[in-house]
Amino acid sequence: EDDVHGRIVGHSGGLPGYGSNMRWIAGRRIGVVALANVKYAPMGELTLRMLDVLGDHDALPPVAERAGRQSLADLERFAKLLVDLLAGWTDEAADALFADNVGLDEPYASRAAAAAELVERMGAIAIDRVVASTSTSASVTVGNGAGATETVSFDLTPLLPRRIQSYLIGEEAD
Repeated sequence: EDDVHGRIVGHSGGLPGYGSNMRWIAGRRIGVVALANVKYAPMGELTLRMLDVLGDHDALPPVAERAGRQSLADLERFAKLLVDLLAGWTDEAADALFADNVGLDEPYASRAAAAAELVERMGAIAIDRVVASTSTSASVTVGNGAGATETVSFDLTPLLPRRIQSYLIGEEAD
């Protein structure tokens, strides 16, 4: 916890033979990364100084509005949107539902193929049950009306507007 900037989160490490550090200010939507091609270079001190310089120049964004706890009804709404997308994938619907990282983590084409495989295997799918794992994550049981079920889990972004930042289908979701 920093008296000036608030909570600062950091991570050191990287490739062998290189010094690296990254730091970001929680809730401020800003981070800095420093790399050096010298083993054990003091990049941690540099990233702290970088944040201070940004603050000295009023270049830090304001604290982002954090979302409160999600109710089960909110999680059920996201579950429905996700299951509807899996049942009939469109990239436009995916863009509206997902955080920016989702398509970068795994391309939409492979996600659409996995969704099509789910529908091919299960047929028409509908939500049987939504169980909140945390206030921002849930596990969804989908069924096909003939007794077959599958699990889909998802996590929401911590900041507003809420979006799905990750999801898993099947055994990975268990």
